[in-house]
Amino acid sequence: MEWAHYFIRDQSYFGSFKLVRKGSVNFTLIAISIVCGCLAAEGLSRLVVPLSPGTKNISHSGDPVSPVGSHPFRLNAGLTYQQVSNEFDVRTTIDRFGNRVPEPQESPEVLFLGDSFTFGHGLSDEETFVHIYCSQMQISCSNLGRSGTGTGSQINILEHYLDSENWRPREVKLFILAMTGALVPGNDLFDNYFSRRAELEQDTLNAGVGAGVKFKGTNASRVLRLRNFVLGTSNLARFVYFSIGPWVRTSFAPAPDANVLRDSLQITRSQFLRLAGLAKRYEFDYRIYVIHPVQDILRGTSGDTLRALQKLTESGRVIGTAWTFFKDPSSFYYAYDGHFNKRGSRRIAEFLLSESLERS
Repeated sequence: MEWAHYFIRDQSYFGSFKLVRKGSVNFTLIAISIVCGCLAAEGLSRLVVPLSPGTKNISHSGDPVSPVGSHPFRLNAGLTYQQVSNEFDVRTTIDRFGNRVPEPQESPEVLFLGDSFTFGHGLSDEETFVHIYCSQMQISCSNLGRSGTGTGSQINILEHYLDSENWRPREVKLFILAMTGALVPGNDLFDNYFSRRAELEQDTLNAGVGAGVKFKGTNASRVLRLRNFVLGTSNLARFVYFSIGPWVRTSFAPAPDANVLRDSLQITRSQFLRLAGLAKRYEFDYRIYVIHPVQDILRGTSGDTLRALQKLTESGRVIGTAWTFFKDPSSFYYAYDGHFNKRGSRRIAEFLLSESLERS
């Protein structure tokens, strides 16, 4: 009977092997089907709803242009071009001073500092909150907003115009796009951090210290790079992001490292102190306004962001705007692009106008 025992055992092994092989074949077929399905969906999406991965700046003849000139603090003076994306096609004009219109006719009463939200990314000249506010108030203003900059660079730009143009504004309004609960594209807090990190690396190179100090990338920054790679590569991913962008940003925005957040706030505080010093030196008043990414409002964490920033400077200098967007926040932002749409820009302008009336 021993032979029967071995026969049964061999048959069992053989049966198990067949099951494993069958399972492997099935898994491979499923994987191939999924890959083929994704490739087919990708091709179909490119055919039916081709989407651009970002904004293009083009001249009226259709050629690509860049508003950034050779001067580190000024855009290309007198340039007019179109910002074009899946969600907008808008006229953009740079004045003779190298800033976005409105162009001041004399020394401006109010200067606006900030990043792409202040510049008016995705908005026509007349739709930026700077233009709406200054037109309604009938005052001379200048929009020093620069896309892709942090607070330090923005204050450098301010100081440049105070000195080179001898401008003596009555007030400076600084707008900071911030969210302490997540590392999101354009977040000025982390732009400040990474800008300072790059400066330290360059300082060590200039001092001749080997190859310089190299800082490790954060997990959150890696997630952002992966997101940008996927959106830049796949039209299908762009279609999904276009459809449910606010939900994706709210649900999957990576949390910052605690040490990075702490350092970001400290660096931002030092820039606020620089602004206070310039205000004293050039005798102007200033206020800092917090603009929140849509996910900060949808998550209910905008209050945390505001309180963190208010601790960095004098009481009353940092003003929150989130409460004006609490009703249907997503309707004020472009779904894919993430910047203010026309409605969001007007809401900020209305907030500034009502504040000015209260202060007068």
